[in-house]
Amino acid sequence: MTTIEQRTSDDWLASAYLNGTIGPRLAWGLDYTFEQRDFDFTQNSPTAAYEDYVETHRFRPEARLIFPGGLFAGVRGTRYQQQIDFVQFYGELASDVRDDEKVDFWIADLNVGYRLPHRWGSIALDVLNVTDEEFTLYRSSLEERVVPARTVLLSARFASN
Repeated sequence: MTTIEQRTSDDWLASAYLNGTIGPRLAWGLDYTFEQRDFDFTQNSPTAAYEDYVETHRFRPEARLIFPGGLFAGVRGTRYQQQIDFVQFYGELASDVRDDEKVDFWIADLNVGYRLPHRWGSIALDVLNVTDEEFTLYRSSLEERVVPARTVLLSARFASN
């Protein structure tokens, strides 16, 4: 016999952003994202703890330079604040001990590139987590990839006209 129980959670998601220009070659942006999830059940995490509350704040300022010859460059900082409440299990028994984990860190990203003539595409070099900041982020809940190591990406994008 199989029994299926309904599980629910209270989820709050919010996002706000501003973008603008400062003169003909400088663009800026501010982005804030909030996510809060409160479960009526626990879910397994990578640390063998069982989470039942996750709250994440992400704040991201950035600036971009665009030069007339096709060159562009940008710098972005991202601050992550996350709190996770969990209960530890020992074998199949839940402990009465509740704990929480809080993380708070900044990472910086740089990019430089060249826009090809006639809008054929672009070539870009991105350096993510430039300072090689080490951190523990249990859940990448904001639907983005957060890597705790310096990452260098070279990309070429082509478009047909």
